[in-house]
Formats: sequence, C-alpha cells, structure tokens
Amino acid sequence: MRKSISKKVRYEVFKRDSFKCQHCGKSAPDIILVVEQIKNISENGDNNILDLVASCRNCLQKMGGNVLDDNSFLAKQQKEIAKLRERIAELKMMTEWKSGLSETDVIDLIKIDIFWSNFFPEFSFGEPEHIIHLKELINKFGRESVLEAMKTSADKYFKYEKDEMTADSVIIAYSKIGGICTINKKLKDNPDIKDLYYIRGILRNKLKNGYYDEVLAFQLLQKAHNKGISIEILKQFVIIVNSWSMFKGGIDYLIEEQSKT
Repeated sequence: MRKSISKKVRYEVFKRDSFKCQHCGKSAPDIILVVEQIKNISENGDNNILDLVASCRNCLQKMGGNVLDDNSFLAKQQKEIAKLRERIAELKMMTEWKSGLSETDVIDLIKIDIFWSNFFPEFSFGEPEHIIHLKELINKFGRESVLEAMKTSADKYFKYEKDEMTADSVIIAYSKIGGICTINKKLKDNPDIKDLYYIRGILRNKLKNGYYDEVLAFQLLQKAHNKGISIEILKQFVIIVNSWSMFKGGIDYLIEEQSKT
C-alpha cells in the first residue's frame, strides 16, 4: 500500500507543474488541484515526485485516475472555503464597513482562498482583517499579481518540520505578499530596479560582518543610477567595497564626478 504524501511533496509537485492541471491545462485558483499518481502500485508506482503529477478533480473523474491527496485535506479545504463565503456575507451586511464587497470581489477572494489552501488548508482568509487586506491588494495590484506574489512568498518563506509546514512560516509568508506585489510592480515599471536589488545583495554579503543599512544602501544606489552612473560601474564598485563608510563615501564620489561630465 502506498503511503499518503506530505504537504511538502504535494506543494513541490504543484510548483513543478506551474499550478496547472497537466491534463486540461487549467490553473489554480480556477480549479482545485490534487496530486495524481501516474502509476498504480501494481505497476511499481511509488511516492517519487517523478511518479506524481498535478491534476484537477474533474479530469481525474473523467479518466478514472488515482488521487493521492488525503481526503481529510480536501474536506478541510472545502470547509475553509465555506467559512470564507459565510464571513464575506456577514461583512457585506455590516453597514459600518464602508469599503463594501462587490460580487467580483467575492469571487476573487474565494478563488484566492482556494489557491492558498493548496499550500496550507488549515489557514484561510476568513477573518475580517485578512479579507480587507486582500481586497486592498487586489484593487491596487490586480488578482493575478496577488496570486503571483503568493507563489513567490510561499516558495521563499514556507518552512517545514517533519514534512509539515509550520504555522509561523505560513503567517510570515502571508505578511510578505503585499511587499512582493510592490517590488514586482517596481520591477515591471523600471527593469533597472532588478539590477539595483542584485547589486545591493552583493553589498549585503560583502558587509555582513559589519554595519549595513539595507534601506539607505538601495536609496544611494538608486540615486547614483538616476544621476547617470551605469549598472556595470555600480556592480564593479560594490565588489571592491569592504566597509559601509567606504561604500557611502564612494557613492558620493561617483555622483560628484558624474556631475562634472
């Protein structure tokens, strides 16, 4: 008998398959993803990630496939979605909540909740503060940008203990979604920002044993680049830096010299 798969393995399968059903091509959150075993145990199938694939329940029902997800996971997921719908209905009736929710808002929030539940079914956005925050993010960045930020945050911040995601890491991942949306928008609006973040990363590693100001470092790099100093010169400059005072003084010197040209 094949063992049930862990949340970690299930997430890795979804991530590898780009959160798409490998049969119909539909993506989460428009579908609820499950993990399908490619081979039956009688065909020497096992829990190796190469023998697992992301699918949707509709395709599996049509094809008679084998679902590896624990039924308890799906039950929890549906329960959380129902709770979210109930909470949204309550909030819509609260006249003092001036921002309100349209039918489109409700659909977007439910779909985002389904998407997040693919990672961690015990955590949903049913609390009022979560719903308000998510609505603000959707209005500001759009649903697709929020979903993309969720993928990035989950990949970077989810931590596992004995193949189970820790609740703390889920909360941290959720708290980072808005910041990732902001960064992604900056990268889209100004491609050079990505290079400046990369250069700041080099500087961070160079100065990890001494004083370093993350925010000011980026501001100075951005100021220098806006004054006309190329990305390549800034990159070569931070490579030779060995102290914060050397970095700050060097940036001031580069800007001063640039102003003379």
